[in-house]
Amino acid sequence: MSAFTFEGTLRKIQLISNNICYGPCPEPEDEIEQHLTITADGRVWFSRYRFGDPGSYRELIEKLTFSISSEAVKKIMGAVTDYFGNEYDLDFVTDVGSWDLVLTNTEGKNYKMKGSLCHDLQTTSGGLSDLIRTNLNRNDLFVFDGNPDFVTRVEIQYHRNTKIKSGRIPKGTAREYATWDCKEFLTLDRASETLEHVREIGSRCKVTNVYYVQEGISSFLDDIDINAFSEIEGNPPDVVDDPLEIKEYTITLFTKHGAIREITGTFDKKGLPTDWPDFIDTVYGFMAFYRVGDLFDERVYGKAKRRQTDYIFCNVVFEGGGRTYCYLADSDDYCEGDWVVVPAGSDNHEAVVLIESIEYHPEEEAPFPVDKTKHILRKYENDDGVEG
Repeated sequence: MSAFTFEGTLRKIQLISNNICYGPCPEPEDEIEQHLTITADGRVWFSRYRFGDPGSYRELIEKLTFSISSEAVKKIMGAVTDYFGNEYDLDFVTDVGSWDLVLTNTEGKNYKMKGSLCHDLQTTSGGLSDLIRTNLNRNDLFVFDGNPDFVTRVEIQYHRNTKIKSGRIPKGTAREYATWDCKEFLTLDRASETLEHVREIGSRCKVTNVYYVQEGISSFLDDIDINAFSEIEGNPPDVVDDPLEIKEYTITLFTKHGAIREITGTFDKKGLPTDWPDFIDTVYGFMAFYRVGDLFDERVYGKAKRRQTDYIFCNVVFEGGGRTYCYLADSDDYCEGDWVVVPAGSDNHEAVVLIESIEYHPEEEAPFPVDKTKHILRKYENDDGVEG
């Protein structure tokens, strides 16, 4: 085992987390360092320091001493022992802060470790930093990851109101126009791991789609910066507005640290944030992947089972497109949409093709002579090394 691996029964944790890194000098009020000590009997010492005025190394913001329950101590000590008591990997990054850790066992032996204040340390109980924050009931702890802020929820509201002049409306009535009123709501929520899309068309039609994908929504939100949707070009002052139509939106971002940002505007190219197209295209791809099941897929319900005497003919197209070619498959392992490797040309060089459709035929009804039709070699893998 590593010389830095903790051994024994953990009695005390001493952690210094410093978030000063390369870049702009911190402001005097910026918090830069935290000291945290936890003992096996539940006592906790915690100090926070800010950068301070010029000439001072750091200035104390807060100094606390408190106790936690035996259950909380057990969870923290167990998770720390679980991570540092086994072989572990640490990220060392030069442009972030750092942490210094001293673990003391019941025999009084100290084990010193250090790492970069970036990614959280993952244990069987989850992220170590989040576990400590939860059990100390302190959401402001740097711990091992620097307590980065991130998006926890995105809410988008869209409203379109269009007045349509209709020849069917009798003259002299109060209404001159028919009204098309449509609202859409899109919500991505980390806590519930759900994406919800709601459409309200008038007052009598409401369509709701809810997607629950474990860890899928969290992963999606991880890619959204807390400052997303900040840049909007804006429409020029002489833009021509349609007096009969309103299209507007509101985007609200919620973060872990409690920040709430609201962005509003008109729903058009220059009224929307510049990163809206990439965002909504990714959302659409996510929804489309899960949207339609086998019930609606003719490729599934329209496919007959293969008889033992049938041959499997795969109609394929090469990567550059063009005409369709037919190859034989030696098993049912291939599906429409698979990329496969086939022998091509007079020299039978290996090439990558896409299976567009699959047919089953007995030899006497085969679209091509069986003895003259080439066979698929294998499925294509990214590291196959075969040229298209």
